[in-house]
Amino acid sequence: MKTRKLKCIIVCLSLIIPFLNLKAEVRDNSSLFTNIGLKEGLSQLSVLDIMQDSKGYLWFATRNGVNRYDGQEMVVYKHQYNNPSSSLADNDITRLVEDADHNIWIGSSKGLTRLNTLTDKMRPYRAKDVKAFSTGVKSLFVDSRKRLLVGTASGVYLYIPETDTFQKIEFDGLLSKSYISMFNETSDHKLIVSTKENGMIVSDLDFKNIVAINAQNSPNLLSDNDVTSTFEDKNGNLWIATNQAGIVKWNRKTGEIRHSQSRIPN
Repeated sequence: MKTRKLKCIIVCLSLIIPFLNLKAEVRDNSSLFTNIGLKEGLSQLSVLDIMQDSKGYLWFATRNGVNRYDGQEMVVYKHQYNNPSSSLADNDITRLVEDADHNIWIGSSKGLTRLNTLTDKMRPYRAKDVKAFSTGVKSLFVDSRKRLLVGTASGVYLYIPETDTFQKIEFDGLLSKSYISMFNETSDHKLIVSTKENGMIVSDLDFKNIVAINAQNSPNLLSDNDVTSTFEDKNGNLWIATNQAGIVKWNRKTGEIRHSQSRIPN
């Protein structure tokens, strides 16, 4: 009888102990996460982009200003209506990037702003500087040549620091009116420009040797022209995310193409 009771106790413990360990793990893991919201100083809860600069600060793009976070305190930058020439172009922030001179470029729904982190001074660029900025900045990128590229709803612009101006890059007219979703640069220094309606453009860093890839001329590679993101893995494969046709894995060396799923039905 005692032996039967002892076996029963052992069985019960074997069922309870893993559960207790699981509860302990959940409790421990919960301490790894910290919520950063309005109480912590975040200016708005819709966060559209996050980046970490070369000094270690985290930057959050929100619909009501840009936030710089050092792990303890939040510093908020906003458009100042009484000082429009020295503040953010707009408070609805869309994209963030840091350049080689440690300026933070802040894209918004009505323009672009350069923040000099040494002086904390801002230089906004609006529609009067570049007409395409009136519909907002959709993407930002600094390439391996340390140049800033700006994606808009009507093409790509290259920043010219010597004149503090922006030059439109036409890509042989292929992207002159395209919504630019994202930029990427591969390990062999090919520029990948993703668009919302015209697939992708692949070019060299001189914006020459241009190859257009879309559902019309490369249906085996792309069946959806709305390319949302690209990523090159350590083996040189290019992963292409689309809006309605899943993910494509493209080995640019062998030409092998793998699709993750079929097109979403209408």
